[in-house]
Amino acid sequence: MGDHDGRRRFDVTIDDAGAATLDPSSYNFFAGPTRKCRITTHRVAGYWKGRPTGDSDDQTGFVWMAPAKPGQLPIPVRAETEFGLGTMVLNLKGID
Repeated sequence: MGDHDGRRRFDVTIDDAGAATLDPSSYNFFAGPTRKCRITTHRVAGYWKGRPTGDSDDQTGFVWMAPAKPGQLPIPVRAETEFGLGTMVLNLKGID
């Protein structure tokens, strides 16, 4: 699927990366079975050609999906991606 934010054009691909289990930790609200999804963005147009960070035109991240409570639809409970400055990790901290 393609996307455009008004200045840049990029393609997004989402693939099933299989079942995964998140272990309990002080960082995340959710622990248990999840579905891991691979999200790849491919830069098409509107990006600086000589990026000093050395980023490639493809960037890949992962999102772990699971129902936060029994009987609910799956939501993102964790996300992780690497970029020029390091790794960014997002964890669900709670729900109402």
